[in-house]
Amino acid sequence: MAALPYMQLYVADYLADTMHLTTEEHGAYLLLIFNYWQTGKPIPKGRLSRIARVPVDRWKDIESALSEFFEDDGEQWIHLRIERDIETVTTKPRGKSLPGGDSLTGYKGYVYFVTDPSSDLVKVGYSKNPWARLSELRRSHGVALSVVATIKTVEKSETPVHVALTEFHADGEWFHKTDAIKGLIEAISGGVVTTVDELRSYVGDYGSATTSTTNKDTDTDIKEHTQRVREQSAPPPDDDSERPKFAMTDAWEPDPRTFTAVLTRNGLAGQTFRADQLLEFRSYWISRPSDLKTQAQWEHKLAQQLKHQHVKNQSGGLGHEASGRSARSRTRNAHDILTDTSW
Repeated sequence: MAALPYMQLYVADYLADTMHLTTEEHGAYLLLIFNYWQTGKPIPKGRLSRIARVPVDRWKDIESALSEFFEDDGEQWIHLRIERDIETVTTKPRGKSLPGGDSLTGYKGYVYFVTDPSSDLVKVGYSKNPWARLSELRRSHGVALSVVATIKTVEKSETPVHVALTEFHADGEWFHKTDAIKGLIEAISGGVVTTVDELRSYVGDYGSATTSTTNKDTDTDIKEHTQRVREQSAPPPDDDSERPKFAMTDAWEPDPRTFTAVLTRNGLAGQTFRADQLLEFRSYWISRPSDLKTQAQWEHKLAQQLKHQHVKNQSGGLGHEASGRSARSRTRNAHDILTDTSW
């Protein structure tokens, strides 16, 4: 394919995801993604070292650090983020036709609701084509995900909906699947709620929508139940301006109530970790007292470090002695470690 006109480089995301790379690894990684963008296709494994301009014997030392950014199908390396961006640049909308011949005329895109029937979380995001976006989400969060509701929007953002659903927020774009959220999804799917304004109204007065089909006592019970659900599931506000930022300390710990969801979104659900990994994380950031982050941001940083170490371990990044030690000590899951008072 012809070279694309530009490449989107999300500087903040890049720096956050590559903080552990050496200068040499940064250069090799950038050359790989630049080539990927220019050719518009995955990179054959036999050409990786040549494209990265690294001698073959040296490539063996840095391959494991770079492999975490790609999917390996056995013959080539696939970069999911670049695949998505290429699809966005070269097609409208998002590379696949909309279901049922739907049209976005007069709208910017969709606010979508995606969930797994067995999960207690719902992802609320924005896309020009949620059904094309779904294939990417399934790679990182499981094939059981499906698009359960969509609303067309004139804003190129899901932020207004996130604001309306603040009290059900879990982390990032994920929300608790409470009765209120389930009712909202049903209302959208059934055509009762068709706009963002109607969504705000529905959420603001959840329960009253059933007044015409219920008696007064039942309607009151629904409202009281909804209030209890909101009180039980409402997390702290997701506005960093309202959440205190602080430097890392020896006493810091991730909150098990939110960190489990963070691990799931990073593809680490059910993985086991060593308690000393938290100690290493604290030690690294305590030495950087000028770095201030919220609790949620620290948890995200920890999850990213655990993911990097997990990928490195799988690719043989640990020596024989270290690997043996890890195998013997890795007997507890993430929840066990999070609730371990000996930290």
